[in-house]
Amino acid sequence: MMTTIDIQLKYLEQSYVVLIDQGIALSSIVSENGYKAWYVGSPEIVPFKDATFVADAAKGSPVNFKQLSFYPHAHGTHTETVGHISTQNIPITAIAFPLLQAAYVLNCTVEKRGEDELITRENLPADLPEVVVLNSGKTYPRNHNFSNTNAPYLCSSLVTNLLDKGVKHLLLQEPSVDKEKDDGALQNHKAFWATEARAKTCTITELIRLPLAIQEGLYVINISPAPIELDAAPSSIKLYPLQEIA
Repeated sequence: MMTTIDIQLKYLEQSYVVLIDQGIALSSIVSENGYKAWYVGSPEIVPFKDATFVADAAKGSPVNFKQLSFYPHAHGTHTETVGHISTQNIPITAIAFPLLQAAYVLNCTVEKRGEDELITRENLPADLPEVVVLNSGKTYPRNHNFSNTNAPYLCSSLVTNLLDKGVKHLLLQEPSVDKEKDDGALQNHKAFWATEARAKTCTITELIRLPLAIQEGLYVINISPAPIELDAAPSSIKLYPLQEIA
């Protein structure tokens, strides 16, 4: 007997059915052959070993028992708190994420300004939910190394406009909302977490992957950071399309 789950969303007086069987995974994986950024090498995966034992099934062990060494900010999709840029001890485990919440995929443009590429968007929708997924329109190979590439980053006016709309959780494909080398200015990070209330509740998720055919509009999203007590942790992101109920 097949079990079905019927989930509905009401947003701005319109009701929707959540197409739970059509979820879109947005996470890039932590892998030796995955994304890299911020001048570090690939993640390292090594088996436990001592003088008499190597915990590797390929070497005769009954089990695999391996250590993973990586940097959440550099390797794969991760969700971060204000703790990334401050002394405030707010780990990602302190942020409460609903199982599902409304999210808007916002198509942006990338404008060339001197040596930089700025992600921008004019004329935001009149209403936005608290979660916005930015689509820069860029695509990156699964093993892309962002270090020393001066990757696209957010135009400060876009950040201001998103804050004015009440956006609390921002997701993007690129490794940072700020310029790769900005002498520690971190203008957009600081604006995003400028108030005490925002510092305690808001997050940025970087290095997501978006399908080429993703459409702008309203979705439902699940944001699930790993329960690691750090300012950032690898994050599983899943986006679900909606169908209007007449």
